[in-house]
Amino acid sequence: MVPRIKLRAWLRRGGPIQPWIDALRKFDQCADKGPLLELLKSERSLPKEARWYLADLLQRYNLKRPRGGRTTPAYDRSQGEAKLIWADESVRGSIKKGENVDSAIELAARVYGVNSERNTRP
Repeated sequence: MVPRIKLRAWLRRGGPIQPWIDALRKFDQCADKGPLLELLKSERSLPKEARWYLADLLQRYNLKRPRGGRTTPAYDRSQGEAKLIWADESVRGSIKKGENVDSAIELAARVYGVNSERNTRP
């Protein structure tokens, strides 16, 4: 059961929580997660009441991974990304120590198992 204070805040239109309520309602009623994702990725602050409603939503829905291949979460790095980051840090460190750029790249590519060719973007 929703506490009376929370219920009043939910029913009251307007205020900083209204966009969150609209997005949560859209997800609940239409299975449209777009507005909620947009708000979560925006610079808009997440009011305390909205946190409670979001937690309630997550408790009521069983979040399941899509079938097939799993994608790497945004907060995690794939093995390939990690290797590239380590190689990049190694090259930068070697250059700071005065090593030749090409030899630093070759060494990092061998050590971390990445392609040594430079990828220049247009």
